[in-house]
Amino acid sequence: MNIALIADTHLSERAPECVANWRAAARAIEAADPDLTIHLGDITLDGEHQPDDMRFAAQFVRAWPTPMYCVLGNHDMGNGSGEETLAVQALGRCISAFGPSRW
Repeated sequence: MNIALIADTHLSERAPECVANWRAAARAIEAADPDLTIHLGDITLDGEHQPDDMRFAAQFVRAWPTPMYCVLGNHDMGNGSGEETLAVQALGRCISAFGPSRW
């Protein structure tokens, strides 16, 4: 099995440079033809505070050229590291947008 890894895409309508990077990565992954992609977090620019970022990024995840599993990052759901309280509402939005939490 071949697995591609991607991270820190920071997708948002407010970050067209990140969208351009995503599209370039999608083309590279499509050419490499792996079986699966794992996103290692920070899918969104600020999904914790900007729910529109979550909806915006989810459409790109769904259109990715391979099946994708997402590990949520602090830009997606807040820190939840024990130093700060987990943003439960943001976590719920992440699970709705990207599937079950694997964090």
